[in-house]
Amino acid sequence: MRGLFEDLKADRTEDDQVRLFRPDENALSMQTCADRLCMTPPSVEQFIEAVKQTVRAIKKWVPPGKGVLYTRPRLIGSGAILGAAPAPEYTFLIYASPVGDYHKVSTGLNFKVDHKYRRAHSL
Repeated sequence: MRGLFEDLKADRTEDDQVRLFRPDENALSMQTCADRLCMTPPSVEQFIEAVKQTVRAIKKWVPPGKGVLYTRPRLIGSGAILGAAPAPEYTFLIYASPVGDYHKVSTGLNFKVDHKYRRAHSL
């Protein structure tokens, strides 16, 4: 399935206003990526308005302080097709989730590299 996503944040100011961080840049980025994948993207205006409507609808979930509302606009191929062919249509949707200050509680991550089991293989 063909698809792409952007990620941008909405934060709450000290005077309780909610603001988006450079949605126009994300809209242009989605258009560039969609063009490369031969997908039909939303216009810049549609992208920005959709993100604004999403954030307005769930404004109470924008955390105060250093937290943000993380939004992930996605463009995915959809329709009755499976396989390596262009999608007959595309769906534009937006996921959103409040997140806290990652750096406040982060102590780093420990990873184990397992060479026996793989989720992807080269051809």
